[in-house]
Amino acid sequence: MEQQILQDLTPSKRIQILKDTCEETTFFDFERELTPEEHDKVKDESVFKTSEIFKLQEEKKEKTKKLTDELKDKIIEQKILVKQAKTGKDEVNEEVFLLADQEQQIMGYYDKEGVLVYQRALMKNERQIRAVFDQTGTE
Repeated sequence: MEQQILQDLTPSKRIQILKDTCEETTFFDFERELTPEEHDKVKDESVFKTSEIFKLQEEKKEKTKKLTDELKDKIIEQKILVKQAKTGKDEVNEEVFLLADQEQQIMGYYDKEGVLVYQRALMKNERQIRAVFDQTGTE
């Protein structure tokens, strides 16, 4: 078949002849060559769309980070609340008073209410050096 037909006619006359002589008409997807003007316009639109996409991706990234940070904070808060609900206790950071029990070799941590909140073994540098006396009472 010929690549092009009825090129010497006007577009309306060509269409009329094609309609009159065809077996049937249908709609069909195919690739049509763009005119140079259409091609230039498409290239410009493509550059513009690329710029829009880039801006939207940056905006999405910023919003996603903000939402991720908010979600992370809420999860931490929820974990604290769940722990408090399970244990009936609240974890705090406040001044405590360390008192050593040299006999039991234990360091006790007391809060401002005088309640023992933690204890551990004495470290080497916290142990009291005991003096050993001989029979005469001298060191």
